[in-house]
Amino acid sequence: MKLINKIFLRGSAGIVIQSLLLFLTINILSLLGLFIYMPRAIFYFEYALVLFLIIYFNKPKLAYVVFVIILLLDFFDAFSSVYLFNVFEFLRNFKYLFLYKISFFQILMVLVFILALIIIYKLIIKLNDSIQVNKKVALKTMLLVYAIIFVLDLLNGSNKITDNHSSWKITNKNIASFITKNYIYYFEQLFSINANKVTKYSEPSPVFKYLKNDNTNSEMVIIVESWGLINDSLIRNQVRQFINQKIVEKGFTFNWGMTSFSGSTTSAALKQFLNLKGYYNYFLNKTSLSTGDSSLFDIKNTQGYHTAGFHSYTGKMFARSTWWPNIGMQNVYFRENYLAEHLNEPNSIQEESPFPAIKDELMFDYLLNKTRGPQKEFAYFLTVNSHLPFRYKTATIYPTLTNQINNLQISDEAKSQLMFIYEQLYYYIDKLAKSKFKRIIIMGDHVPPYININDRHFYNDQNVPYLYLRKD
Repeated sequence: MKLINKIFLRGSAGIVIQSLLLFLTINILSLLGLFIYMPRAIFYFEYALVLFLIIYFNKPKLAYVVFVIILLLDFFDAFSSVYLFNVFEFLRNFKYLFLYKISFFQILMVLVFILALIIIYKLIIKLNDSIQVNKKVALKTMLLVYAIIFVLDLLNGSNKITDNHSSWKITNKNIASFITKNYIYYFEQLFSINANKVTKYSEPSPVFKYLKNDNTNSEMVIIVESWGLINDSLIRNQVRQFINQKIVEKGFTFNWGMTSFSGSTTSAALKQFLNLKGYYNYFLNKTSLSTGDSSLFDIKNTQGYHTAGFHSYTGKMFARSTWWPNIGMQNVYFRENYLAEHLNEPNSIQEESPFPAIKDELMFDYLLNKTRGPQKEFAYFLTVNSHLPFRYKTATIYPTLTNQINNLQISDEAKSQLMFIYEQLYYYIDKLAKSKFKRIIIMGDHVPPYININDRHFYNDQNVPYLYLRKD
């Protein structure tokens, strides 16, 4: 505080400096967006209310309470958006976050956050006394700063008024916004009669494109959690060589492709199996057949297939045990089903995953065992072990894969996750070659939601990869 007092000038100039310092202090967490990836504006206009309470009403303690409330709203909105949820999906599934294993680094970050809150409180109290010397100058300074930010946002094209949400080159996000608009939108959706409205995609998904009219072979769709499309085509093709060799060795023909994604993992399922854009809630109390939006499972049921869905985590999360059957899956299997049938099996849980799920490889073997027999099968497998944050330190046994990935300009977490996914693909292809499945699509669900800016930009933010395998 002595240092702060020393750098402050007297008179109007001092008030301007102090007002600007307080402005930056209040927005300090927003400014962190310059260094990490956060799908949010750099500045939220609501923080101006905190400054206004201090400058005009001389209510620093009330201002701090308001600051904490806005900060919590900011936190829930930003943190849920990082993982491609909306706020209500985040809150609805919040209980599952307690299953996370808390790391030392996360505990340290919480302590730093608490320390920052204490520092901000002390700064608000200290600066409030100085700012009261000349309220008008401080108020004009605040209004001028926010006016400049607003104009910059308009010029940038990211302000909603312009309806042209281009990205700012430095931060790849809006400069300024209103956090309340997000919550107003969520509440409108929550209470609207069209809250769970879905719309059709104009183009068929890869799953529909390749499998809808192919009704002579057992088929499988694998959606891999957080498998993104590498932006650089040269790097992308180099990494794929590891899988391509295995595919050829096992007698498959193959095609690589890309498809757009919108939203989270549940959105990927709606697109691939129903060609619909929206929320899974639409099918919680109705079936796809009753709505006229026939799913690929409905189609395969009429073609004489046995249809089933498998997921390594609990069916309670995102209510998959409810809406999966509603879109035509005759049988569904989750972590609880696997554990009930493998009571004496140790080490079946992937402990390093943020969600304590069955190891994807074990769940895949479980799928192959459940789908044995002469009947035609249409099976869906949703993985989870590659979910972020990715803590598992992949010690690959494949030197070729190591050489291809280790020199990439991404974090160790991103390298490990990428190696982990490609080792999984290697495993699945090896197993599928010995199975009755002749048509397989393996694809990502959405961009890996890394917070690190370099990792996030390593992947395409609009498309995910898919691999179509065929064996006659």
